[in-house]
Amino acid sequence: MSVTEEWSALLEVLEHAPSMSLSFRPAPAKSEVERAESLTAAVWPDQLREFHTCHGGQSADDFGVLLPMSELFGLERMLEEHRMMVEISQQWIEHDPESYSPNGAADLAGTEAGVFLSAYIPVGGADGWLFFCDTRPGPNNGCIRWWGKYEADPAGLSWPSIADMIRAVRVSIAGDSALIEFPGSAGWWPTNFDGNLTWNPGGPPDSEEAIPTDSP
Repeated sequence: MSVTEEWSALLEVLEHAPSMSLSFRPAPAKSEVERAESLTAAVWPDQLREFHTCHGGQSADDFGVLLPMSELFGLERMLEEHRMMVEISQQWIEHDPESYSPNGAADLAGTEAGVFLSAYIPVGGADGWLFFCDTRPGPNNGCIRWWGKYEADPAGLSWPSIADMIRAVRVSIAGDSALIEFPGSAGWWPTNFDGNLTWNPGGPPDSEEAIPTDSP
């Protein structure tokens, strides 16, 4: 299914799970998406453009979280995070060129760069942890990857595409099964926090393996 179809299917699943609310800001106009793309100096895959026509991100007044421990970014928040992360990486390169290099920009999507490239477009995150779309060329163009505050950008994919990401969230909610957000993860289980969708790490909320959490 397309991104729009997957998004609609996810919202339909959530309609039948009233204890797991998830809300977003209104979607922007196509011209705003095109403007944002130009400001990142990256060529976006079609799925990323389409994704931003489905929602406008989340504000402090919205409910639930689409991805574990993450706020879903609208265009302006995405641009802020993108600009900040690229600037920080430039500082790393200037300060320690032997350890950090911009050469990863020439590599294929899905490979480790060690710095945050302009080709990395954040889709959501919090506190230095990000999910981003890797817009570099190659078979994995448009994949979703994970940026860690301490790990940077470990090689490998979270999901092959945005449509796959949305589908994984939907399947996890519908089947009450683990959402695996990066290779080797123990997974996150969909649950509710004050009636809103959130994710429980390590196991289902009522299992012995579950890690207690007081907030989404």
